[in-house]
Amino acid sequence: MTVIKADKLCKLYKNGRGISDISFEVEEGDIVGLLGPNGSGKTTTMKIIVGLCKPQSGSLFIFGKQADENIHRLLKDIGVLIEAPAVFTDMTAEQNMKMAARYYDGVDAGRIDAVLDAVHLLSYKKEKAGKFSLGMKQRLGLALALLSNPKLLVLDEPTNGLDIEGMVEIREIIHSLNKKYGTTFLIASHLAAEVEKTCTKVAVMDEGKLISSTTMDKALELSPTLEDYFLRSVRSVRKDTLL
Repeated sequence: MTVIKADKLCKLYKNGRGISDISFEVEEGDIVGLLGPNGSGKTTTMKIIVGLCKPQSGSLFIFGKQADENIHRLLKDIGVLIEAPAVFTDMTAEQNMKMAARYYDGVDAGRIDAVLDAVHLLSYKKEKAGKFSLGMKQRLGLALALLSNPKLLVLDEPTNGLDIEGMVEIREIIHSLNKKYGTTFLIASHLAAEVEKTCTKVAVMDEGKLISSTTMDKALELSPTLEDYFLRSVRSVRKDTLL
């Protein structure tokens, strides 16, 4: 099943930034990494996918349905963590979860505990989020995205600013959810090494364009590391542009 099908998406802002002719597919069970530097268009692409902004042209299908006509109905199956987690620091982890649960059907105390347990925060559910480390806040944000038991998780820089242990924890949670529930992931990151360890497929973005898209195994057949594959892909396109 094709979970995401983007075809020639375009969204340009007044400052000239944005995306142009972005096309890619995400299949059920994939962990796809959008890899690119800051300003390459990763966040804009994700915002279009989750309905936070509209493309100026192109088409988008989610779970086989055209997104612009069905996005509000589709959102119940999509978990989102874009930019900073929407966490109330003066509330406990449990209170944050209960606040978010009001927007979903069938989310009870048992579901809240199960999700907090999945992100290793159950023992801290009575503690205020303001006392949490950056990694714990990021895991709480991930828990909020998981509340509705989504089929697709869209995560923008989920390990940004985390230390080594924090990055490993997020990666292990992603792998666990993918293996246990078949959850599909679209993850944006500027960290090649983290994408290499986390994702099954990679799509390289630079200056608002998608340069290449392949499986992680194929990328690592072509280059010794994903960092090398990224540099090779980007430099090849930039060289052609200058010719």
